Amino acid sequence: MVVSSHDFTSVEDPETRDWGRFQILNAHDMTITGCKYVDVFLSAGLSEHRSHHVFPYQRSGFANIATTPLLERAARAHGIAWDAPKGLFSAILPAVVASYVWAPVQDPIVRKPIFKNFADEHLNLAVYKCCAGYVLAGLLGIGSI
Repeated sequence: MVVSSHDFTSVEDPETRDWGRFQILNAHDMTITGCKYVDVFLSAGLSEHRSHHVFPYQRSGFANIATTPLLERAARAHGIAWDAPKGLFSAILPAVVASYVWAPVQDPIVRKPIFKNFADEHLNLAVYKCCAGYVLAGLLGIGSI
């Protein structure tokens, strides 16, 4: 869910010194069902993600819904582009799958491939051991990682 609400493939206006502008341009709102009040539950309150970024201490997804029109009005008044929310299944999920699921595993620091090919990656038992560790950590709680 976290990855799906950020523009992770490109950074808009990376040189800006305006924190709010950067947050609005590099996060996007998400629609799952089309009803904001249902989407707030399905997205853990983060469907109105630009409001979440600009007002990070709001503790309610409903507060994010309430402040989004105000934020949109302020953004437009300052010449900041305001794109429509992206659909989870039509726009976000295909990009996330292409960038994370189908991408070859790489070393996160030097960006070099770890495995020679798809079969090598998926037949390596160490990979499954690592996945099982993450599943166990998730069952024990987010702070256990």
